[in-house]
Amino acid sequence: MNSTQKQEVQTFIANYAVALNAASTELISDYYASSGVFMPDGYPTFNNGEQFKRNIISFFRKKSILIDYVITDISIDGTIALVNALAAIRSTDLTSKIETTKTTRDFFVLQLEGKEWKILRYLFNNF
Repeated sequence: MNSTQKQEVQTFIANYAVALNAASTELISDYYASSGVFMPDGYPTFNNGEQFKRNIISFFRKKSILIDYVITDISIDGTIALVNALAAIRSTDLTSKIETTKTTRDFFVLQLEGKEWKILRYLFNNF
């Protein structure tokens, strides 16, 4: 792993957070590999595709979020990057206006596709 690759991965995760915070449903899906999988704590697993996009749209109709990742470890081997992070999340229910905060442990498996990193697997759990 070289420092350029590490910086690219850090930038990728930061930009993913920007897309989440902006509720940019189309852009969020673009961060995932075509075979990408999202495995959220307490919810079903979602494969990238039309159902994934519908779930993202449905989620952001109900909630807004502000997420900030703090990367704790990056390991890169060729075209695969493993990223451990902590996420500070503030979410607001758009109907009730109730705001909650939580911290999650997040794990990304990224795959280099051409010159772009994409999420191959993303899972998190609450603690």
